[in-house]
Amino acid sequence: QMISEPTTQSFDLFFSEYVEGSAGTNKALEIYNIGDDVDLGACEVRLYRNGAATFTPANTLVLTGSVLSGETFVICSSGQVDFAAGTCDLTTGTAMDFNGDDALELACAGTVLDVIGVHDGVDGTGWGSAPNDTVDVILHRNCDVVTGDTNGLDAFDPATQWTGVNYSAAIADDDLGQHCP
Repeated sequence: QMISEPTTQSFDLFFSEYVEGSAGTNKALEIYNIGDDVDLGACEVRLYRNGAATFTPANTLVLTGSVLSGETFVICSSGQVDFAAGTCDLTTGTAMDFNGDDALELACAGTVLDVIGVHDGVDGTGWGSAPNDTVDVILHRNCDVVTGDTNGLDAFDPATQWTGVNYSAAIADDDLGQHCP
């Protein structure tokens, strides 16, 4: 009798777009899959209020669905008004009430894959300098980035891996769902 090897899911995912709109509900996160197809059932987005220094998230969104290799998965705030119909793969209020000084973490099967912000416990005004900051902005992950920042304690400067534009409803979903088209 042949014994099959257990299969392990690989998670080659990272945040590829961050939308922090000026209205309290115009928020979105885009996740890009650079590896094999992924069942998102073991993945979650964790929100740490004001860059909380504790490792207990204020809110956790357990993801559902799947994302194919080379594709994106877009999460939108349930109260958003600026994104076109069909742009969002998941619409929810859970963990989508972030503002520019809340750290966000993408984790799958208990492993941190990417972090936006820092777990520094500083209730400030966000990270970076305009337009590459985290307040009222749309951040696009640069195309040469192929993995996430897995350390939520290291310095976070969006200018090193992201290109930002000031938030505008007119461009809020311009390329949401299309990482590096």
